[in-house]
Amino acid sequence: MITHSIGADELQDDELAQLESQDVVEVWYNYEKAPYEGSGYAVVKFEDGTFDVVSLSHCSCYGPTDNWSRGKTYSTLADFKGSQEYFGDIDDVCKAAGLV
Repeated sequence: MITHSIGADELQDDELAQLESQDVVEVWYNYEKAPYEGSGYAVVKFEDGTFDVVSLSHCSCYGPTDNWSRGKTYSTLADFKGSQEYFGDIDDVCKAAGLV
């Protein structure tokens, strides 16, 4: 899996492995961790060429990818930008992924 970090902190190998186990082939993310929590967003690209958005926010009870599972996917930028999933905080990640 190809990874692109555009944030202050890196995801750990085991956290990335959880994404890879869901057929993710490439991920762009902005993640920031504090002592007991973390926050951020990721855009993931699947083997079939579709995309999804992942929240990386978490508390100390679990990690940034522990509760993620594949949800609705988007095949085009127009589909993604027209959805309720698109919001301003994800712009930097989407730009890095070449989606905007």
